Amino acid sequence: MRDRAEPTSQHCASRHSHNPNDRTADIRRDAVHKLTTRLAKTHGETVIEDLDVAGMRKGEPSTCETRR
Repeated sequence: MRDRAEPTSQHCASRHSHNPNDRTADIRRDAVHKLTTRLAKTHGETVIEDLDVAGMRKGEPSTCETRR
């Protein structure tokens, strides 16, 4: 007989959300982790550029042009 304090597998499964976007996020997170791990192991130095995508929209002046 199961102790009442110990949750059943059905109870544990019901606590997790069943949103399809959660699975997609998990897959994406795993892929990014595998890629960055591989890059870190195979390259001596890795540089990441943070792009201002919102500022790169078509028709808007870039920050370089506004500074001039």
